[in-house]
Parts: sequence; C-alpha cells; structure tokens
Amino acid sequence: MRKPRDIDSELKALADKAKQLKERRVQQLGELVIATGADGLDPDNWPVRCSSVGTSDAAQGRAGADAARRSFKGRGASLRAELRTSRTALLRAIAARHRLDARKARTDMRDWQVQRRERTRLLIELGGLVVKAGGELTDDDRAAL
Repeated sequence: MRKPRDIDSELKALADKAKQLKERRVQQLGELVIATGADGLDPDNWPVRCSSVGTSDAAQGRAGADAARRSFKGRGASLRAELRTSRTALLRAIAARHRLDARKARTDMRDWQVQRRERTRLLIELGGLVVKAGGELTDDDRAAL
C-alpha cells in the first residue's frame, strides 16, 4: 500500500514558491525601470517629454534616442527574458497547485463525499446499460424506458 501524501504541505510549498516568483517578478520590473532610466521621469510629464523629443534640437533628440536604444540593447532584453521565464514558472506552479487540489478532492473520504461518488458511479453504469440496450430518449420520454 502506498504511503499517503501530505497534500497540505505540498500546497503550502507551492504557495510559497508562487509568492517568491511574484516577488522576483516585481524586483525584475524595478530593475528594468532603473536600467531604462524611467525611474527619474515624472509619470505626469511623459506625454510632454515624448512629444518634445523630436521637436526641439535635433541633436538633443538624437542623443535621447541613442540613450534609449543603448538601455534596451543592454540589460532590458535579458530582463524581459527573465520576466518571461518567471511568469512561465509561476503558471506552472499554479497548474501544479490545481492538480494537487484535484487529487485531494478525489481522495476525500468524508461520508457524504463517498456516498456522492458511489451514487454518481451507479448513475453512470445505469446510463451505460440503457445505451447497450439500445434505448434512446426521444423528446426526453423517460416512461419509454
């Protein structure tokens, strides 16, 4: 006989891992903001800054474009890949937690759950017998059975 699994501790471990992945994602987003230099900008002035890049001095606009390009060529691309990896790991952890929840539900041995499973199994078997007997419910005519 197999040793019963401690599903609660596994769920707790998965929840802790999901929490760590969320914290890591936030940290990496902060690193991306710092690497691109967006942390020094005022969010209220973003539209003004974006519209003034091309209209003022051409050299100043070019310098801003080069600086932005360098920041995205450098650390930004690897941060994007790391964020994608952490999101994938988070989704896998959530799926594993759902699988554990389903397994826990299947092995639930409370009396009412066991009776419910037995009744469901009986109804499925009866439905199979009706199909094998060739009975078809036309217009939901249950009396014909």
